[in-house]
Amino acid sequence: MTDYIKALENEIKLKPIIEKYFNLELIHTDRYDIFDFYDDNNYFELKCRNCNSNKYNDLMMNVNKWNKGIDYLNFNKNVYYVFDFHDGLFYYKQDINDDFRMNKYLGKYYIYIPNEKLTKIIVNNNN
Repeated sequence: MTDYIKALENEIKLKPIIEKYFNLELIHTDRYDIFDFYDDNNYFELKCRNCNSNKYNDLMMNVNKWNKGIDYLNFNKNVYYVFDFHDGLFYYKQDINDDFRMNKYLGKYYIYIPNEKLTKIIVNNNN
């Protein structure tokens, strides 16, 4: 199975959970878009990780996604990074005032989002 097919399967599986939690109807973007879902006021990027949420102190996010998020924030949009871990679904809402560490790794620049900035997504199935 290709990485793209696996990512698409995860997006299809998790999109209804994200929509329910945030009370939104999201549009699934094209394969080559920077973010995975959007509506008029919100952009979402989904990242699936093969570990528990507490394995590392922070999460690597490609700086081009981060910078595009800043662009959206400047137009009064909300930007969310959703992380699917073995122990649950979590998100970070990008804040223009957050000043996270940035490092170069294997020739690319990454922002490191501290785990304490994550919020767990809990959806009541009785709704």
